[in-house]
Amino acid sequence: MKCKKLLATLIFISLVLSTSWQLFISIKVPVIHFTSNQTFTFSTSYIHITDDDNHLIIDASSVRGQILTLIDSQPGIHFREICQLTEREIGVVQYHVNVLMDFNKIVPYQDGRYVRYFINNSATYDECMRLVASSWNRPVDRAILSALYDDDSEKYYINRLARKLGMSRQVISTHVKKLKERGLVEIELIDGMKCISLSDVTRSKLDFLVDHDGIDGNVLV
Repeated sequence: MKCKKLLATLIFISLVLSTSWQLFISIKVPVIHFTSNQTFTFSTSYIHITDDDNHLIIDASSVRGQILTLIDSQPGIHFREICQLTEREIGVVQYHVNVLMDFNKIVPYQDGRYVRYFINNSATYDECMRLVASSWNRPVDRAILSALYDDDSEKYYINRLARKLGMSRQVISTHVKKLKERGLVEIELIDGMKCISLSDVTRSKLDFLVDHDGIDGNVLV
């Protein structure tokens, strides 16, 4: 008798499991379109990727739209800044940044230990512009470039620039040397002293950055 009950129980369990499995595999999972192979963490909040014509969906109020707007308004913004300004977790931001890169909306730029992002427009954001924008997003470099940009008629020596910016001569010297190596500033000797000025190319790039919406926001580097 016990064997019959046990057998009946096992048959019942098998039927329940079989029915549950059929119901599970019948559920339609949303299809996500990608232009290239990519490993990602699936989340139900990420299912809206492309429209019927395989165009990337970018809603201005969405996280993806916010990220794209930030990169457009603050050229050279880096990953940590995006996370802070959108108030989103690293994983969420990384997902949407990867999607935007996959669809060639943005491009990364390695700047030392930072990865900075630019709108995918090679005509505007060429190599020189990326160099200038990267330095413009660093506080000390930006202070130096801004002083030279604002006072084009003034001749700045290391000591005078240090006094104007309230920084030590050593700090200014170190940063000016790096800016010179990048081709962003020029140095000439006048009466045995180094006089610093912007290169013509740098000035033209700064014209764009200074006029660009959002560029005057706080720099977090």
